[in-house]
Amino acid sequence: MKRKTQTDLRSLLYLTLAAFALTPAAYGDDEKDEVDVPADAEEPVPVLARTPALTQFPDYPPRARLQRIEGEATVCFKVAPNGRVLDPAIENSTHKIFEKPALAAIRASTFEPLGPGETISAKRMCRTFRFRLEPVATADSV
Repeated sequence: MKRKTQTDLRSLLYLTLAAFALTPAAYGDDEKDEVDVPADAEEPVPVLARTPALTQFPDYPPRARLQRIEGEATVCFKVAPNGRVLDPAIENSTHKIFEKPALAAIRASTFEPLGPGETISAKRMCRTFRFRLEPVATADSV
């Protein structure tokens, strides 16, 4: 039982580290984002990137773990001014089995809300979740 727990923890660690890898579009392009200026604001504070408040990591699908399937899923979404994720959709994935957990993880994640006078354009962001397993130990390597 101890060996299975160590394997699960290592897989979770790989998944956690891989989840932080964002696609280039995650925080905008090299160009400046357009900023909406409220009519009554003296000097709005432009926000070019949203800071995650709670990052939920996807569960590794049990069937994929059993069959030793690895891959990734990219989810694109918008973030509301209050920090909630809006309209998540799968941009692409290497295997359909990873799409449902990736969508669930993004839906459960939140971002820091915008402060008073802060505005941002409604640009979509994307996050790529990589699902990796540790190599299987053979009798020779033990």
